[in-house]
Amino acid sequence: MVVHIDPTKYNRTCPRCQATVHGTDVQTCPECGGSMIPACMGCGYDLAGLPRDGLCPECATPVEKSYAPDLLENRSVAFLLQLHSGLGFVVWGILAKIVLSLGIIIMLIILMASPIASRNFPVSYAGLKLITHTLGFGLSLLVLVGWWRITTPDPARVGTDLDIKPRQVIRVAVVLQAAAELAALVAIAIGAGSSALALGIADVTAIIDFGNGLAWIVQFFAAMLYIQWLARRIPDTKLYTDARRFMWLGPVLYVVGAFCLMLGPLVALILYLMMLFTLRKHLTTILHRLGAI
Repeated sequence: MVVHIDPTKYNRTCPRCQATVHGTDVQTCPECGGSMIPACMGCGYDLAGLPRDGLCPECATPVEKSYAPDLLENRSVAFLLQLHSGLGFVVWGILAKIVLSLGIIIMLIILMASPIASRNFPVSYAGLKLITHTLGFGLSLLVLVGWWRITTPDPARVGTDLDIKPRQVIRVAVVLQAAAELAALVAIAIGAGSSALALGIADVTAIIDFGNGLAWIVQFFAAMLYIQWLARRIPDTKLYTDARRFMWLGPVLYVVGAFCLMLGPLVALILYLMMLFTLRKHLTTILHRLGAI
């Protein structure tokens, strides 16, 4: 069930079925019968039985704050800062990988076009490959750490978190990708030190890259669902619609557009980054309003 939060009304969202419930004093969701008593927005403590004008016994956050509408601006600053920094890691990590890839392409073109430059180049092809993969591994790790931070659990939704499936899928995919990236780097390092193993290592890295690609595909679809969930809590209808459309448009652009001078993947990457930039901009605005940055 898709929930469209009306920012002009004081609504709350059922943590179990996502139904929009009007009013702040409703104890039970009229749609599913589940409890509407929230967890503490600061630490996730169960607030059942505590007075609305009291404080959380664990972190001293006012109980009333946890009854506010399920918007990001009503969540804890620590949670929002995790999302904000994670988006920064992802965006700047991807941009840095693009710059690195362009630099490698330009360097290879120069080496192939100039025999003198090729002969005088201080690093062998195997060594260059190891260096570039090491740099790429560092940037990939930055992006993966970013997604780990973006998928930080919301304390206010502990135990009833409906985003738990895409969020957990992203985290599992991130761990698998990190392991695959490290395994590929180790394999390339071994191949760089032994020309006899180079051919076998190439086969191993191809298998690892294939598994890494599958994990990334799974993460992509889970990430689009997760962005939709965050967009509803801003709320930003356009971002929600863009993420929902990109679930099918992104793969189409990437696969079909690859035959058009690779323009399709470039367009898909730009649209992907624009969604992440938009989400981070919203979080920046919210954190500024809360005086956190």
